[in-house]
Amino acid sequence: MKKIQPRSKGKNKGFYIAMGVCLIALATAVYIGITTTMKRINEDKTMELNSTEQNDWVYPDTEDVGKEESDVPVESQVVSEQPAEESALEEQAAAAQVPSFMKPLEGEVLNAFSNGELVKSKTLNEWRTHDGVDLKAAANTPVKAAADGTVEDISEDTLWGVCVTVTHTGGYTTYYRGLKPDVEVKKGQNIAVGEVIGAVGNTAEIEIGEESHLHFAMKLNDEWIDPMSVMES
Repeated sequence: MKKIQPRSKGKNKGFYIAMGVCLIALATAVYIGITTTMKRINEDKTMELNSTEQNDWVYPDTEDVGKEESDVPVESQVVSEQPAEESALEEQAAAAQVPSFMKPLEGEVLNAFSNGELVKSKTLNEWRTHDGVDLKAAANTPVKAAADGTVEDISEDTLWGVCVTVTHTGGYTTYYRGLKPDVEVKKGQNIAVGEVIGAVGNTAEIEIGEESHLHFAMKLNDEWIDPMSVMES
C-alpha cells in the first residue's frame, strides 16, 4: 500500500498568516469608511447650525425690539380704557354747554305746550298743535332773554306778528312772538340772560282772541320742546 504523506506544518502556518492579513485589511477599510461617514455627518450638522444662526441674526423681529413682555398688557389696557374716558369727557362737555334758562317774563300759563297733541284754538276755532306756551302779560310788559345767546333773526310774520329768534349753546333755540314792533336788539347781537329784547305787543293775529300774552316757544336740535321743562325760575 502507498503511504499518505502528512501536510507540511510550514504550509499551514503561511495560510493562517495570509488570512490574518486579510482580516486586518478588511477591518482597517471598515474603520476608515465609518470614520469618513461620521466626519461628513458632523460637517453637515455644523453647516446647518451655522445657517440657522445666520438667518436668525439677519432677520430679527424688529417690531418687538426694546419691548418687554409686560408692556403688551399695559398698552392693551390703556387702549381699552380710552374710549370710556373720551365718552366721560364728551358727557361733561355736553353738560357744560346746557345754558341756564329763566322765564322771559312773570305770568301764568294761559295755554301750555301740547307736545304734538291737537288743541282747540279760540281764535281760529279749529284744532291745532300748540308748540309753545302763552305767558299772560299786559301789553308793554318787558320781555327778557331766557338765556345767554345770539339774536339769529328779527321778523314780522303775518300770523305771529313781530318775532325775535335767539340761538343758545347746546342746540337750543328760543322764539319770542307777538312783540311790539320796536324791539331793543339787533340781528347778530350777543345778549345775556335777563337782557330786555322787546315788549309784549299782541301782534300775533293767530292768537288775537286770547288774553294779552307772550307766545314763547323753544326747540332743541330742531325739535319742539316744552319751554317750562327747562326753566329754573
